[in-house]
Amino acid sequence: MPLKHILGSAAAAITTLLSLASHLPTTTATGVTEGGVISNLADLHYDDNGHLASHLIVYPGTGPCASLITDQVYGGIPLYDHVPVAVDGEAAAAFFGEDDVPQEGEEVDISQCPAVCVDRGVDADLVGYPMPEKYYNPDDSNTHNSFAGFIGSLSCGRVEFGFINYSPHVLSLFWVDANTGEKSYLYPLEQKEKNTRFIHTFVGHRFVAEHPETGENFLDITVEFCGVVGVMNHVNVHRNRDIRAEVKRTMQGEWRKKQMVKRTFSALGFDKGRLPNDLFGSMRAFYYNNRNPPHRLMEEWDSKGVST
Repeated sequence: MPLKHILGSAAAAITTLLSLASHLPTTTATGVTEGGVISNLADLHYDDNGHLASHLIVYPGTGPCASLITDQVYGGIPLYDHVPVAVDGEAAAAFFGEDDVPQEGEEVDISQCPAVCVDRGVDADLVGYPMPEKYYNPDDSNTHNSFAGFIGSLSCGRVEFGFINYSPHVLSLFWVDANTGEKSYLYPLEQKEKNTRFIHTFVGHRFVAEHPETGENFLDITVEFCGVVGVMNHVNVHRNRDIRAEVKRTMQGEWRKKQMVKRTFSALGFDKGRLPNDLFGSMRAFYYNNRNPPHRLMEEWDSKGVST
């Protein structure tokens, strides 16, 4: 057989295989087949400690909203490391209630469809209780004027992130463009807790902190969740000192403040109550995601007074 015929046959075979591969189901970071639907929250992907392994965008897997939102999340809009997950049955009821999902045959646009962003790190038994502000709500939020706007809002991909500098130097903080690698200067990062810089940024954005004169790199981090990061860590210096006068002044100051307290109480008063699941889940996720260095930092007790 002539070589050009062999090459032509091989090229045709490769084209056929690539075409077939493009139609095979792929698996997302949740462990759920892309385009598939889950009915049980236990089918989501959890890490070895029983915490959600990825940020999620959850939406109905049935009815008219399924195709409307699928077209958006797989249509090229930025997802900021959030994994789309379509749900039905018990999972849909957990996130959206029994009657809030438009049914087949109803005429709706995407602004009438329920969706919610779920934070990575939440406990498995709390995953079905997102905070109210995590829901797509175009009627009451001007940042949800489009579905892409919702994904890029503080309800989802946009987060608050803090930078604390414990290095020996004032550093220069830069944002790094993921496409070009070009650095954009933000501001000087001065030392210690009192100079913490909090910003609003997006999951997946990269930042570096460098010495302004030598260019030495002290931090290179890609934001994964809401939290803080330390450039190095604080070391408390224990000094031998007589604190008796300081303790006396602190006690007198606290006693004067106690006399000025106006005693007002909520309906709960001093009764003990349980935190709502959504609030507790949000707190747990924040702690879990920031539990290890460089996010967990030593508190500066050596530069503070004796009051706790």
